[in-house]
Amino acid sequence: MLPFDRWIRRGLKDAKNKTLHDPQATSPAGLKPVALEPLWQAFLDVASSIYWSRVWALYVIISLSAGATAPASSGNPAVPRGPGDGALPAQSAK
Repeated sequence: MLPFDRWIRRGLKDAKNKTLHDPQATSPAGLKPVALEPLWQAFLDVASSIYWSRVWALYVIISLSAGATAPASSGNPAVPRGPGDGALPAQSAK
């Protein structure tokens, strides 16, 4: 079994903390840092009901949402941004 719990609490803590507290990162996912703080803090405090997968899932959703809305200059050409950017076909109006 891989030690995700320990990795997130120790090695990845700063990156997760920064992302979960950044309104610009959480906004595209429809989330607010103030709503994420209790869950993140409970996880850091080793609450038995908060598994690593909960905070990891939030981090992934936030990261994917932010990447999907990032400007083309974000340096990640693999992330589709919308019709007209060459990554997705444009939808014709009906």
